[in-house]
Parts: sequence; structure tokens; C-alpha cells
Amino acid sequence: MAEIKVIRPRNYADPDAYAEAIRQGTVNALGHVGLIGRSLVVEAITETIPRSPIDTGLMRQGIGWEVDQERMSVRIGPQPPVYDRTSVMELGRRPGARRPPFNAILDWVHRKQIALKFLMGRVRQQKKERLMEQKKGKGGAKLKFGKKAVRKEVEIDLAILIVRSIARKGIKGRFFFKRALALLKEQIPAIYQRHLNRALKLSSSETRGRS
Repeated sequence: MAEIKVIRPRNYADPDAYAEAIRQGTVNALGHVGLIGRSLVVEAITETIPRSPIDTGLMRQGIGWEVDQERMSVRIGPQPPVYDRTSVMELGRRPGARRPPFNAILDWVHRKQIALKFLMGRVRQQKKERLMEQKKGKGGAKLKFGKKAVRKEVEIDLAILIVRSIARKGIKGRFFFKRALALLKEQIPAIYQRHLNRALKLSSSETRGRS
């Protein structure tokens, strides 16, 4: 365990000024910890699925930090409206749990154009089959998928399948907050010591100037 050393300068005659320097150094250190912690979490999210494209970007943008000066603590985590989604990505979802929101999955299917990719794959397959039929002299029917109504129906069907699959199999937790916190803990003692020494030095100079 790391040790934090607090050395009271000899010229500190005012105990209130000394206590205020300790408090200010702690607050500054907490802010620095929050800033670095947020960067580590965003980096962990990016490294979790390195080949995955950014969806809406809200999860990365929604990671924030806030210093509570009354409790002398810092909170690093997701901010509304991405809290629920981030918690599921962090901890996962156990098999057999409540189904995920259908509309959220449907929106994701639409954004990713999964239905269009699915239909295009069907078209390529049918082209091959139609070519084989034509070689046999039997012709072949074309698949029409250009209408939005058809794509919407496929999107709904795919969303239903995905929702059922998630409910049955669950989702594996990514634990990017856990990994980021492990890295952050190693840096906290040095950060706190640096800001504490700086605040004491600054306060000591101001105390000498007033005397």
C-alpha cells in the first residue's frame, strides 16, 4: 500500500491556513483523479471492442466525473441518459433475465442497416439460384426489396430475434470501469502527493507574505 506523507512546514503558525491547504490540495487531487479516470474509462471502452465502429458515441461522451467537496470524494461514471446502457455493458446481462427494450434494439438494427445488409445477402443468394435455374431453362423470380415497408418488416423481425437471443443467452460483461479503476488506483498516491505538496508550498508562501 502506498504511503502519503504530510509534512507541516515550520513557518505554519496558523493552523487554519494549514488545514485549508490540506483541504485545497485534496480537492485539486480529486479533480485530477477524476480527469484521468474518465480518460482511462473511455480508453478501456475503445479497447474492449477495438474493431467495433462507434454507434452513437453517447456512451463515450456520457462518461463524466464530479468532485464532492463535502464527502471529499470523486465520482467517475456515466451520466444521464446513458446510465442504464452503460451499466448493462459493464456488468452484462444474465441468461434468462428480463428482455431488453424492444424499441432500443429496433433503433440499433435500423442505424446499423442490418435489414438492408440481410436483404442484399438474400438477393445475392437468389441471383445465384436464378442463374442456376436459367441455365436449366426454368427461369427464376426476382426478389424485390426496395420498398421501405419491406425493409421495415425485416427490421422488426430481426429485432425480435435479437431480443429473444439476448434474453435467452444474456450478454457478457465488458468490465471497462473495473479495468480502468485498477489502473487508476496505481496513480492516485502520486497524484495526491503532488497536489498536496503544491498546495502546502503555495499556502506557506502566502503565509510568509502576510507575516
